[in-house]
Amino acid sequence: MQVASGKTTKTSSKISFTHYELQAHRAESATEPFVLQSLTLYELGELQRARTVEEQALEGRRRVLGADHPDTLTSMSDLAITLREMGELQQARALEQQALEVRRRVLGDDHPDTKQSERNLAGVQEALAEGDGG
Repeated sequence: MQVASGKTTKTSSKISFTHYELQAHRAESATEPFVLQSLTLYELGELQRARTVEEQALEGRRRVLGADHPDTLTSMSDLAITLREMGELQQARALEQQALEVRRRVLGDDHPDTKQSERNLAGVQEALAEGDGG
């Protein structure tokens, strides 16, 4: 362990983390149970419960990782998918548009996550055009 300018750095031959990076990793890990629980609830068809847990995961990731972090954007997209399944198409579209805009800016147009957001948004827009709700 090294201490320089008030920062603690743990080092090994392969890894070097600052104290702040370790805290962020621990905090990020704290949101994982929400993500796993929401996926399970979604698969079981418990959409309202999945939505509640996904909202908690999204808020936690925004707080811990920031609004532009890829994991935060994944949580946003997951919530949009659940909202679409629940028939909340306007909310789903708004979230997916937001995720797409940030992914384009942060990850670029050709990133697989950006392409997935494009497909997700197209699906929501198609459902809206068909008049399935909103």
